[in-house]
Amino acid sequence: MASIDLSVLISLQPLRSPRKKEENWALVQRAQYYYSEGFFLGVCPEAVVTIARDMCARNRPVLVNLSAPLVPQQYFEPLRTALYYAD
Repeated sequence: MASIDLSVLISLQPLRSPRKKEENWALVQRAQYYYSEGFFLGVCPEAVVTIARDMCARNRPVLVNLSAPLVPQQYFEPLRTALYYAD
């Protein structure tokens, strides 16, 4: 996931929706790596951490871009959690 403009659209709803959950989670399962810009931590840190945790458990690379100085300043705790899973 990349782009500050798209960050406002991220949520866990597509991964929890009964109709789309399996289909959407299958995309995560097929991914070779996970890359997230730091801006997503300000919108839905649960989604970033949920996907990062899964990728790490399956020994897939997890990459987190800080994006801007404000990310570690404003979203330190979610960033710290996400970085735990990052390579």
